[in-house]
Amino acid sequence: MIIAPTLELAAQIKMPCSQSVLSASRYSGGDASFKQQVETLMEKPAIVVGTPAQLAELCAGQKLKTEAIDAVVFGEADRLVQKSLREPTKKMRGRLPETAQGVACSATITAAVAQFVTDAQLITLPPEIRCA
Repeated sequence: MIIAPTLELAAQIKMPCSQSVLSASRYSGGDASFKQQVETLMEKPAIVVGTPAQLAELCAGQKLKTEAIDAVVFGEADRLVQKSLREPTKKMRGRLPETAQGVACSATITAAVAQFVTDAQLITLPPEIRCA
């Protein structure tokens, strides 16, 4: 599972992924309708990409089962823990199995990000491979 802060980022992440990916975004132009997304989920995709609110909605409607998720990526974690996305992000994190491995990616490590990943190991890129 990949959780992104915006529909646009979810769509960008989805593009290079295999055809087994469901972008859980109902309202962005060109994306599958909710009904089509549910049908895709029934095919048990290998990767699910979406915003925290929309993924939480699919879970609440029992359309997305999280018990078998092995790994989750929180893309742009600094944005996912901002006030407007904090609660849906926490909801999704709470729905994941304790055994799921999590990765939080962020260009900045704010106090909120540090609190969100309290039990995590911090890995920083060396200067020679950082993007300018």
